[in-house]
Amino acid sequence: MKPETEASPPGRRFVSGRSDEVDLRRLFEIVRTRALWILGAIVVIVGGLLAKAASEAPLYSSTAELLLQSRGTESANSGVENRNNLGGSNAQRNIATEVRVIESRAVAALANKRLGGFNGISASAAPDADVVRIVAIDRDASRAARVANTFAEQYIAYRKSGSIGDLLNAAEELDGRVVELEQQVSSIERKLSGLTAAQASTRQTLDLTRVALVNQVTVLRNRSEGFRLDATLRSGGARIINRAEISNSPRSPRPLRSLALGLILGVIVGIGLALAVELLDDKISSKDDLDRMNLGIPILGLIPKSKSYLRNENPDLESFSAPNSATAEAYRTLRSAVQFAGIERNVQVLLITSSDAAESKSTTAANLAVTIARSGVRVCLVDADLRNPRLHAFFGIDETAGLSSVLLGTDRPPDTIMSFLELEELGVMPAGPKSSNPAELLGSNRMSVLLASLRKRFDLVIVDSPPVLPVVDSLELSRLVDGILVATLNGRTRRRALTRALELLDAVEAPVLGVVLTGVEKSSGYGYGYGYGYGYAEPRSVRSRSRRKLGKPQVRPIVGLTVQSASRFGTSGAAEIESDIESPEPSKGGVSVLAENSFEVDVHSGGHEKVVASKSDDRDHDQR
Repeated sequence: MKPETEASPPGRRFVSGRSDEVDLRRLFEIVRTRALWILGAIVVIVGGLLAKAASEAPLYSSTAELLLQSRGTESANSGVENRNNLGGSNAQRNIATEVRVIESRAVAALANKRLGGFNGISASAAPDADVVRIVAIDRDASRAARVANTFAEQYIAYRKSGSIGDLLNAAEELDGRVVELEQQVSSIERKLSGLTAAQASTRQTLDLTRVALVNQVTVLRNRSEGFRLDATLRSGGARIINRAEISNSPRSPRPLRSLALGLILGVIVGIGLALAVELLDDKISSKDDLDRMNLGIPILGLIPKSKSYLRNENPDLESFSAPNSATAEAYRTLRSAVQFAGIERNVQVLLITSSDAAESKSTTAANLAVTIARSGVRVCLVDADLRNPRLHAFFGIDETAGLSSVLLGTDRPPDTIMSFLELEELGVMPAGPKSSNPAELLGSNRMSVLLASLRKRFDLVIVDSPPVLPVVDSLELSRLVDGILVATLNGRTRRRALTRALELLDAVEAPVLGVVLTGVEKSSGYGYGYGYGYGYAEPRSVRSRSRRKLGKPQVRPIVGLTVQSASRFGTSGAAEIESDIESPEPSKGGVSVLAENSFEVDVHSGGHEKVVASKSDDRDHDQR
């Protein structure tokens, strides 16, 4: 997103969007910010696998290897030799058939007679070889080896019995054929004995037939005897080339393998969870998130994370208590950005709000007011959050009288603006007592007149208003100010809430200058840490002595800032403001006409009370 150099004018079209494109740099950022999810996934998966491994009894495996051989039989019916050759195109199919035979019930029954029970085996063919592996698993290593070897032996015996049976059946079949031929020979010989000399031709024919039959009987008898001899020499068509041996190490569990597998799975699952959480998480967690939203308004400031954010007690005013810190420098950068954003229009009343509660708008308002006041600009900080005021806690001032009592007419404005000896350019008006109708008070004509009067007597008025979404107060105030700064808190502000808040402000043509992101991690790469870790920050011992802590708001003001008993307005200034509120100038649309050249008004001239202490420059403040 290209930064804009000026505030978007009233009536601008608010543009909202979100890019879900995940590039490599964003992926690394997600992994860094969601490291706990990844670490949690690794711990859970690794712990689960190790626990499972610890609870399992050790299992041992042994492997026996068989070399398959060709199996030959001879068909007596056709007299043609038929061999089931393991080579050729049907090799894999034939080997797969033998694997199924090894795992068959018939072989298992034979093995069970020898073993008296077993846990089971598995058989598989070796690639590119006529070898079958038989693997047996058992809690006893020696028994696992015995089971594997027994299955190999029983498979050979089963295959041998089948092959011998085939050969013997073939021999018997041949024997039956021999008997039939011998009967035919006997019949021919009887016919030959009954022929006369005149039947010479018939004798010759029968003689030839008898000789042929006798030759067939001789061949079939030789084959039958060959089959019987082959049956006695049969090996079963397979032989054991590697007998199973007793294993010294268990097959499972293997803690090291479980650890490695758990780490790999944990990283994969963890990254997946991190990406899922990132896509589902609606919270703004970095400046890149704001850039991807395409807000159409500039990001004016990035405030680093500080321990003082969202403290219910003793919030820290770091721009005053630690002027050399990265946080104070970030507020000075925000001050310059706000001044630059208001070049095209005179921003004399600046409203600071947020989309929802607890998003550091009051922290931003207080620190920005102090930072601008330290540059010599007279600033009035007004706490307009009448529902949940916070500014009095930052400065340690009383809130019994303030904005609400002024708008109700029970207190005079000068009596409610507190000034400080050490920072006389700053005036703070607390919220005052809580009212039952804060929205009506903030939208009243007295509020517009009060702001108009403050314009005349201060260079800049900063208004801390309620958040936009819960209540309508900020929208009521938006028509009375020159610029609006929307505060967001890293890790808390939601994209939908910010989008909706900007849409509401755009609907009333509010002059939004930009957004400020607070609570930025110092390790996020946005420039915090170089100057303050190398040659700029004061030594730790000096920093610990100079850093000014906050006391309880109800007891005394902030340490280092002394509240004056007299208002900086003085009697004459008070009369002017009261006169303005009671008799406002004519206005258009309920808004008072603001005075021109308000920067030239001097509230200390002509009968005004003087401030007790003299003004100190920024260097004196830093050294305190």
